[in-house]
Amino acid sequence: MKFLRILGWICIPFIMVIISWRKLGKAPKVAAIIWSILIILFFLIPTEDQEKQLAETKTVPTTTNTQTKSEEVNKPSVEPAPKDEIEAEPSGTEVEEETKTIDWRTKIKEIANSDQSETEKFDQVELELVNNYIPSEEELTAFENEIISAFKNKEYLKDITDAEYMLTNIFKSSVIVSSYEDKNEPMPSFAFDFWQNSKYTYRGADAVDSESVKANEDQMERALEEI
Repeated sequence: MKFLRILGWICIPFIMVIISWRKLGKAPKVAAIIWSILIILFFLIPTEDQEKQLAETKTVPTTTNTQTKSEEVNKPSVEPAPKDEIEAEPSGTEVEEETKTIDWRTKIKEIANSDQSETEKFDQVELELVNNYIPSEEELTAFENEIISAFKNKEYLKDITDAEYMLTNIFKSSVIVSSYEDKNEPMPSFAFDFWQNSKYTYRGADAVDSESVKANEDQMERALEEI
């Protein structure tokens, strides 16, 4: 009610000035203009309470935006995977050690006792064992001595139906050949002819007393003279 009374005291003179403007002299007109300006400024200029309300209204969203931005900055872009889900890849050393520790004897026995054909057994030995096997120097020397002894004793083609024995000789001679960079050296040359005779007689492509087998044996004899 007080506010309405104050508003009435302010606005009524303003309305009376408008109605009787032509009848007023210069001095009343100047006073009326000043009074009108004051009334306009009263309604346009905000009070201190209004300024505080405006300031609070502006600062609230700013604070919220600042918190949101800080949360976005601190939030990781990609969450790391749990440690137990990360599988470590084996190093080159581990792969090499695993290759060296292949139990070739057990594997050859399994292949020899399988229902596969002689050709399939031969291919499996070459692909799964020889291609993945790296012998030690001591083992390589043992392989060389063993095939030389088998040839000198005329045992390596004595029973070509013995799959385990024939596949073992094929494995050893093939590993020897693959271990030498220069295949023309006496030892890899001997091992290659040994491997050929074992391979073709075991698979049934050549007879033990065939001309090709005898020719390879002649080359093996010459290689032995240089070893």
